[in-house]
Amino acid sequence: MSNRIDLTQFEEITKGTWEVTEPEWPHYGVMHIAPCSATVRRYQNDGRSEESWYANAKAIAAVPELIAELKKMYEREDALVSAIKELCDSEDSTGCSGDLTVVSLDPMLKLYELTSE
Repeated sequence: MSNRIDLTQFEEITKGTWEVTEPEWPHYGVMHIAPCSATVRRYQNDGRSEESWYANAKAIAAVPELIAELKKMYEREDALVSAIKELCDSEDSTGCSGDLTVVSLDPMLKLYELTSE
């Protein structure tokens, strides 16, 4: 069972770097995130500070970068798991013996390459 977020649901998000634009009318509490046309509102009676309002807008603007990094991490995790399985399953050809004593360096070098990026 995987706890991964299904990243395919985000494939159609607006491409490019999202940026928070300074509010034209800060007293109205509306901040825009371009180019995705998102708006973050700040209501005076919600009890949140102006700093929180800006932080929320910046978090939303970071979504494309966060998704891209998460995708890279998932790919790296898959490669690492695959390399570990290959190492453990390779007792009869290359890799390690039944007690996990390394008898071939190839799978270990593959792991090293994946972890040194």
